[in-house]
Amino acid sequence: MEAVLTFVFNTRIENPIPVLNDVEARKLATHVVEAVVPADKARKGSKFSLRVSVDEAGKVQAVLNQNNVAPALYAAGTAALKQWSFRPYINQGAPDRFYADITFTFHVR
Repeated sequence: MEAVLTFVFNTRIENPIPVLNDVEARKLATHVVEAVVPADKARKGSKFSLRVSVDEAGKVQAVLNQNNVAPALYAAGTAALKQWSFRPYINQGAPDRFYADITFTFHVR
C-alpha cells in the first residue's frame, strides 16, 4: 500500500535581521574609511556596493560580496569596512545586529 501524506504549514521569520541602505548605515557610522582601489583596477567616480554584517555592539563581523564585484574591489572594500565602527542599531528598544549595503565611489591612488 502506498499513500501520499501532505502537511500544510506556514513559515515566517519572527524578527528578521534588518538591511540598512547606504545612507541609513552611514548615519550610524562612527568611524568611516573609504576604499582605495589601484588606478589600473577602476575609473575615478565609478561605484560598487558590499554588504556588511554588524553585531549588537556596532562591530563589523563580516563583509559579503552580494553583487559579485571584482576580487580587487572586494579586497579594497573589505579592508576599508573592517576598520568601520557603528553606533548600536536600536530595534524595539534594544541594540540589535543588522546588515548594511555600503556603496563606495572609487578614489584611485
